[in-house]
Amino acid sequence: MQTHIPMGYKISCGKGEIDKEKSKTVKQIYRHYLAGKTLNQIAKVLTKKGVSNANNNTKWTHGAVTKILENTQYLG
Repeated sequence: MQTHIPMGYKISCGKGEIDKEKSKTVKQIYRHYLAGKTLNQIAKVLTKKGVSNANNNTKWTHGAVTKILENTQYLG
């Protein structure tokens, strides 16, 4: 059975824990969004900086940014 681990998390010893490096990207996305940047602008900034996404690819789309912003696991 395959499970999906949200960006910013990893499995260690069978338990979910925060991936400190990837969580920085999630926080960066929220900062840009709260500063008023559009989803496309955020994707372009991340791509230009060469930031890896959940698939370790440096090409970001507005859809990938949207999925992170809409994921309720990041609330709290």
